[in-house]
Amino acid sequence: MMKRSSVFCGAIAIATAACSSGSSPSQPSSSTTVSDASATASVTTPRPLTPAAGAVVRNSDQPVTLVVANAVVTSGSASYTFEVATDAGFATKVYSKSGVAQTSSQTSLAIDRLNAGADYYWRARAESNGTAGPFSAGRKLTIGPAVQIDPPTLLTPANGATTQGWPGFTVRNSTRSGPAGSVVYRFEVSTTNTFANILLTATVAETNTNTTYVPPSTTAAPPQNALFWRLTRRTTSRARSAPSVGLPLRRRRSRRSWRRSRDWRCGRPHNRPERPATRGWARTGSCRRSGRSMA
Repeated sequence: MMKRSSVFCGAIAIATAACSSGSSPSQPSSSTTVSDASATASVTTPRPLTPAAGAVVRNSDQPVTLVVANAVVTSGSASYTFEVATDAGFATKVYSKSGVAQTSSQTSLAIDRLNAGADYYWRARAESNGTAGPFSAGRKLTIGPAVQIDPPTLLTPANGATTQGWPGFTVRNSTRSGPAGSVVYRFEVSTTNTFANILLTATVAETNTNTTYVPPSTTAAPPQNALFWRLTRRTTSRARSAPSVGLPLRRRRSRRSWRRSRDWRCGRPHNRPERPATRGWARTGSCRRSGRSMA
């Protein structure tokens, strides 16, 4: 009887131990859960710096550079993902870039150009050792309207005109659209139609209807006979027009130079060594010249 009681008690003890063992979670499973939670919490949210919330950026100031204060990571090095969307919920993304390496205390990224005259939202997040942190709150960003500037029309000197010394250069003001701001014109005169060699340049503020630039009298006249001039229009919003088509002009030789080139053996320098035909020439003193009066 005593032997049977001992066997029964042993069976109960084994069953109790088995039940106790089955009701407790294993230690390795508990460690994995804690480890995963720790890894997720080790990457914080980066803080957006610039552009500021609600910033308006001129279209001519693109591309925009997004800057964040670095997130805090407990191990490894961080990289960043930047996103830009047309809605606050980021359902319609127009730009996204991942794997941007962290630098110093701030990380920045110059994004692609965005369409002008529209609102956008941007955000960023950090990743480290395969764990991605939460995105920062979306910040609104507005790109200003585009500024269109047409090339100005060159008025005088006209195409192929002949001038005496430096002429006055006049243009008809070009049309524009958008917030261009104040306008200035850059005049250029060159010895070639490619404008590789600039002889004269000046920047002049726009005036009503037409704008004129007159080189100062102290500027020496160009030695070249053939010249080319053109114009570029610029604004304070940094927008600029394409250069106008270069127009050729010619410098008229002075009357003194004209006479010197036609004098013949009159005791003064001349540029015609050959003797002109005597027919039709009048004899004056000891020299012959055409019927023009002596200077």
